Amino acid sequence: MEDDHKLILCYFLLLFAIHTSRSHCTNGMCEKVSLSLATNTKQNFALVGYVIETLSSLWNWQECFNRCLENCQCHSFNFNEVNTSGNCEFNDANTKLAPEALKEKEGFVYYELVRTYYDKNLFLILLFAIANSYCQCASEMCEKTSLSLNTNTKHNYSLDGYVVEIFSFSNWQECFNGCLNNCQCLSFNFNEGNTTENCELNDANTKLAPEALKEKEGVIYYELVRTYYDKNVSK
Repeated sequence: MEDDHKLILCYFLLLFAIHTSRSHCTNGMCEKVSLSLATNTKQNFALVGYVIETLSSLWNWQECFNRCLENCQCHSFNFNEVNTSGNCEFNDANTKLAPEALKEKEGFVYYELVRTYYDKNLFLILLFAIANSYCQCASEMCEKTSLSLNTNTKHNYSLDGYVVEIFSFSNWQECFNGCLNNCQCLSFNFNEGNTTENCELNDANTKLAPEALKEKEGVIYYELVRTYYDKNVSK
């Protein structure tokens, strides 16, 4: 537990590049990733000509999104809601880089990630609710963030005592995006029964504070998984 408390974590800048280049971390910057279902999706469209990886038999777009987060080159993805074979396509471009590549494609939905970046010196990030334990960007490491609906959620449970921010959202996906946009957020509680103040961002998780997970009717607990890689190996 003591080692976990001292773990230094952070977001890092991925190279935002055209389809022929590859992603790598850049020193000095931290990254936040979000996806708005209202503004960053397009029904019956797909980005054509920039697919770098195709996955099959994913049940929903959320799984495709999670896998996209695990690929440092992925800036957008196409998800086929009709077929299960090859239904998740990762693109290493988006409509900002290649607007002409967005084509009508029946049955597909196009999703575009939004990445924002911050100077690491302005973001000394407090990750855990422990005095004098804060996050700094490590110049040699890259982060991947994922959320598995099968293994990282718990129905009718909530992590209590570690809430750092509260929002009102229409669904858990928006709460997830809010968590991605907060460098302190390691997990979140979403109340499906309420429409106001139903999204709670936590700066801890069940590994840091297992005793804080309590039964709470109508609430679902979501825990992010963060993994880290040496930037020199990822090149």
